[in-house]
Amino acid sequence: IAIDLQQLVVSDGVNSVLVWDLRTPLGTAPTIYTVPNVPDGMDYDTINQTVYVVNDTAPYNLTGISLTKNTIVSQTPIPFSADLIKFNPRDGKIYIAMEDADNNNASAGIAVFDPATNTMSAPAMYKVGSICPGHGIDIDPVSNVAVMGCFQGTSNGNLGVDLVTGKFIQFTDVGGT
Repeated sequence: IAIDLQQLVVSDGVNSVLVWDLRTPLGTAPTIYTVPNVPDGMDYDTINQTVYVVNDTAPYNLTGISLTKNTIVSQTPIPFSADLIKFNPRDGKIYIAMEDADNNNASAGIAVFDPATNTMSAPAMYKVGSICPGHGIDIDPVSNVAVMGCFQGTSNGNLGVDLVTGKFIQFTDVGGT
C-alpha cells in the first residue's frame, strides 16, 4: 500500500501489476501495467513514489512503476534470479535478495539498485554464494542493516549485512525465510 497516495498495488502472479486508487468508489477498475515474466517481490519507494517489482523468471528484471506519472519508468536487467526486495529510506536504494537459482546459488547475495540513476550501484552486490540463497529481506534503516532470509532448504541460518561496511552477521540458530 502506498499510504501517502492511497493506492493499493498487487501482482496477478502472471504478467501484470494492478493499482487501485483507494480514493475512488469501490468497483472502479484498477490501472494495469504489463511487466516481463511473472512479477514476484515488490516494494514502494516513498521518495520517488515508485513501486519496484522484481520477476524471478528469466530474463530477470527490476521494473519501476511511477504511481504519480502512471507509467513504467524503468526496466533494469538484474544478473540472477531474485525473490523479494526492500526499499531503504536511509539511502533511497532498493535492495534485492538474489537467489541465483539457475546456478546452484553460486552468486547469491544482495544486489543494490539506485533509483536516482536507474542503475545497479556500488557496491553492486553483497555476495554470499550458496551459504544463503536469498528469499526474504528487510532493512532496519536506523542501524542500516539488512537481514536476508535464506532459502528454507539451507541449514546455514539467516544473514545480516551492515550496508555501510559490507560485514556479514550470520544467525545460525534461525533458518528459513
